[in-house]
Amino acid sequence: MKKYTVYALLVAMLCGTFASCGGSVEESPATDTDTQSESETTELATDLPADLDFGGETIRIVKNPAVFMPEFNTDEMTGEVVDDALYNSYVAVCNRLNVDFELIDIWSDNAKQGEYVTAISKSVMAQTSEYDFISGYSMCFPTLAAAGLLQDILETEYIDMDKPWWCGQLEDQSVVNGKLYFATGDISNQLLYNMVVTYFNKNLFNDLNLESPYALVDEGKWTLDKMAELCRGAYADLNGNGSADNEDRYGYSGSGAVFIDAYWFSAGLRYVEIDKNGNPFISEDITSEKAVALVDKMQSIFHDGSNDMTTNPAGSAFANGNVLFMNHEFLQASFTLRDVNFDFGVVPIATYSEDDEFQTVTSFTYTLYGIPVDARDADMSSAVMEAMAYEGYKTVTPAVFETAMKVKYTHDEDSVRMLDIVRGSICFDFGRVFVSQLNLLTWEMFRYTIADNGNWSSTLASKLPVLEAKFEALMENFQ
Repeated sequence: MKKYTVYALLVAMLCGTFASCGGSVEESPATDTDTQSESETTELATDLPADLDFGGETIRIVKNPAVFMPEFNTDEMTGEVVDDALYNSYVAVCNRLNVDFELIDIWSDNAKQGEYVTAISKSVMAQTSEYDFISGYSMCFPTLAAAGLLQDILETEYIDMDKPWWCGQLEDQSVVNGKLYFATGDISNQLLYNMVVTYFNKNLFNDLNLESPYALVDEGKWTLDKMAELCRGAYADLNGNGSADNEDRYGYSGSGAVFIDAYWFSAGLRYVEIDKNGNPFISEDITSEKAVALVDKMQSIFHDGSNDMTTNPAGSAFANGNVLFMNHEFLQASFTLRDVNFDFGVVPIATYSEDDEFQTVTSFTYTLYGIPVDARDADMSSAVMEAMAYEGYKTVTPAVFETAMKVKYTHDEDSVRMLDIVRGSICFDFGRVFVSQLNLLTWEMFRYTIADNGNWSSTLASKLPVLEAKFEALMENFQ
């Protein structure tokens, strides 16, 4: 693709997307967590050749300094379990392949998607082979892929997407015309931190003598209706000022409307499906009776005039101890909720009905990895990525999930069980993955219809034709 063609295509995409919104290193001794995880994974190994040696090459990797939780540690052991696991993983990869890392910070988050994409595109168009592979905010990568700036990683020599250290659920919803341009999995700890869960205030539940959400999950009765029932009558104007604010008590308080879209997926609905030949298509779920019923149910819950369940107050209301439920990423347990003066529990997002299976979405702040088309040696890049993913699977993920998340950041054994359910039900949707190329409609339509108490039929009338046109244009980009 000509440079001017890539640039013109990229400018068009950005306008639509962002308008709204060498030597051996000494390895440190393994911790108890490392030892345990290795014993559980000794039967699995990479297929990297035993004699693969890159002669002390420095691998240039773009990383995202905007992440809330550390994703790399190339400095030293600190005594903190995740930091040490990250360092040991880095050391193991360097020693295994005879490489070292040079980490280049390029900020990428929702507000700076355009700057990140522009930085990568300028590098690629200059043909400087500046980066061996890149990582960053998930919504940036479909834009780069659609502009023809990323390699098909399925064609590289060493990445094996069939291995358990790669996220197969994401792969299934990201392949276009048999090609895959980005991936995640145990190569990054951000997917785990950004799983969307429901927190509940155990102290308030005890004070109000309410039924345990844990029991409801175990009995298959954890639904939207049950959640609304538990929230009924919860609102109280604690400061007596006659207005709903962060000092009052609520049944449910979200961080605006951000995590409402989790209920679309927990109802088993999709925006885009994949046919038997691997081709994506707009799902009939969008216009289904179930979608209409879900919207009606949620509007009756959030707009009944009671303030029992609301999207208006900031998320700090939960941290203040005055809210029964809050949806948020699990990473909140590691800092915002780490020092709260009450006990909290964690459960999966409630389903639409008892017939639905739990479905866990992640916020868009998880990390994706890709290889620029001008990388100096895509196979070398793929070898390092495969080794990183394997070492993450063996060392980092157990430290994050089994120790940090289950021990440091939870308050009881029931939450530990719930986290297994949450992680085991992670799901992706092609429409959500490629949302940056679909005018943001695959989260905006449902989220704002609920938050603004709108009409689903009216939303479809105005938004669905746009979604269909954007989807068709996206598919044409990959022809």
